[in-house]
Amino acid sequence: MFSGFTIRDKEFIARYSSEESRRLTYDIDNLKKPFDKPSLLLTGRQDHWTGYKGAWDFYENYPRGSYVVLDKAGHGLQYEQVLLFNVLADEWLDRVEEELEEMN
Repeated sequence: MFSGFTIRDKEFIARYSSEESRRLTYDIDNLKKPFDKPSLLLTGRQDHWTGYKGAWDFYENYPRGSYVVLDKAGHGLQYEQVLLFNVLADEWLDRVEEELEEMN
């Protein structure tokens, strides 16, 4: 198993580590209306950087969302739990494709 810390992209992190570059274009905690499209909220149980509990606070804004906490995963869960990450991401993408088909 790889540690996300040891295989991180140092150049990318240096470029995008400022507070300004991490700011979202919208306030995720205060949506004007719930986001009613497929979503996936994926967190690592051992994420000591951002944690996992706080993500539940805005989960209700995503009625078509899946909330998953992966054990044996920290902030680099896509490297630490590759198989589960890929399965969950693929399932979410399937739901997004279904949504797009319904819109057409």
